[in-house]
Amino acid sequence: MMRRVAFVALCALLVSSAVATDLPSLDEILHKGKASPKTAPSPAVPVSGARVPASGARVPVSGARSPAASPATGKKHWELPSLKGLLNKEAGGIFGAPSPPAVGSDSIAEVLAANDLTILATAAQAVGLTVPSGATLFAPTNKAFAELLAALNVTSATELLAAPELVTTVLSYHVLPTAQSLAEFSDGEELETALGGDEVLTVSRTQVLQKEAPYFGYNIQLVSTGGVLPVAQVVKGDILTSEATIVHVIDHVLIPESALSLPLP
Repeated sequence: MMRRVAFVALCALLVSSAVATDLPSLDEILHKGKASPKTAPSPAVPVSGARVPASGARVPVSGARSPAASPATGKKHWELPSLKGLLNKEAGGIFGAPSPPAVGSDSIAEVLAANDLTILATAAQAVGLTVPSGATLFAPTNKAFAELLAALNVTSATELLAAPELVTTVLSYHVLPTAQSLAEFSDGEELETALGGDEVLTVSRTQVLQKEAPYFGYNIQLVSTGGVLPVAQVVKGDILTSEATIVHVIDHVLIPESALSLPLP
C-alpha cells in the first residue's frame, strides 16, 4: 500500500514539472525554419580565414570549375575536357608531352669503327652512300664481307669497289627508312628497304632460351630475295647513334635479287 502511494506521488511530481517547463508549441515543431526567440540558435563562428557562404549556398571545392549555362536550354552543365584534349600529347594530356626521339652518344661512323664494321664504312664512303637520320642500318661484319668476296671469287674489297652500281645496290638493301628496334620486328614481317621496289627483307623471329644480350629471349634472322648467302642473323642489335639511327650488326651480307644480274668487277 505504501509503495503505491509513493509511486502516485512521484508521477504527480513529474507531471507538474513538465507543465511548468516552457516547451515549444506544436506549430514551432512543424515549422523548424521559424524558431521562436527563446530557441533561436546562435550564429556559427567561422573558421579563421574561411569565408561564410550565403544561406543555402554551397562552398565550391578548391580548383573546381563552376558550371556554365547551355545557350540552348539555359541549364547549368559542367564543362568537361574532350577525349581528344585528354589524349593530345601536344596539349599535355594524360599521356604527357611527346618525348623527343632517343639518340646515342656516338655517330654512325664511330659505331661502325668500334664494332668491326670498317669494310662497310669504306664501301659506303667509296660510292657516296649516306645513311639518313632516324633510319635502321643492318651492318654486316668484316668477316661477312670476306665470305661474300669468296663466294663471288673476288680477291679483295678494293676490287669489289670497281663495281659501284653493285655496291650501291647491295648496301641500299641494308637500310630501312625508319628506325626500328629488335623488339618491334615480328615474325614474317616484310621490310621495305632504301632500295625500293618489291625487293623486301623478310623477318624470321624465333624464341630462344638466352634472355641476355644479344638475343633477349628471341632470335632475329633476315631473309633476302637473292640466292647468294640469303640469310643473315642479328648478332648485336639496338645500337643507337647520335643521328637517331639504330644499327643492328649481322653475320652475312644480304643480296637482293636485282644485284644478281649486275656485272661483277
